[in-house]
Amino acid sequence: MENYFNTGKKELCNGCGTCALRCPKSAIEMVEDEEGFLYPHINKEKCINCGLCEKVCSNFNKSEQESVAYIAINNNDKELKNASSGGMFYILAKYVIENKGVVFGVTYDEDLNVIHKYAETLEDCKQFCGSKYVRSDLKNTYKEAEKFLKDGRVVLYTGTACQISGLKSYLGKEYDNLILCDILCHANPSPKVFKLYKENLEKKYSKKVKDIRFRSKENGWRNQT
Repeated sequence: MENYFNTGKKELCNGCGTCALRCPKSAIEMVEDEEGFLYPHINKEKCINCGLCEKVCSNFNKSEQESVAYIAINNNDKELKNASSGGMFYILAKYVIENKGVVFGVTYDEDLNVIHKYAETLEDCKQFCGSKYVRSDLKNTYKEAEKFLKDGRVVLYTGTACQISGLKSYLGKEYDNLILCDILCHANPSPKVFKLYKENLEKKYSKKVKDIRFRSKENGWRNQT
């Protein structure tokens, strides 16, 4: 079966990094290409050819199953205004936090890089509200989520469909205490382009960018900026 490891075709890799996290010899490093996306690079000297990287690849080994879909919207106007779409994330987050769980979402670090991290309070979950239209750095959140799950904590993990698929491949089993929430994704813009955009803004206005909000509803739902 064709995959990124035996063809080098970038369209066969979504950059989730599951292979690097599961490599028993830490022989895989996620390396940024010229467009700012991460792809696995194998250190041949460390590699033992176990094939685990191919086995856990989230682009393959998927099972087809029927599912039920619901359309919903948050009836709290304040919570809805802080969201990019229907505001359902915050409702899920409240449920998990009230059950002493952990919520994984996407936020900014101190340099406004888009990253995944976890929160254990509802106040900290607010940083995850609103979509960030940049591919996020998953950091070690797959490992962190696995630890919380094994400890019996309820875990809510949010991300793009390929990131959620990557987590499922990484875990390798079902957990009753895991809630998965993926967004409807229209592709991930490059972190490198986002970085250049921020740098251009700061150069243009001679000021430091403090915050960025995608699809703000300040001017209404139909006139997002």
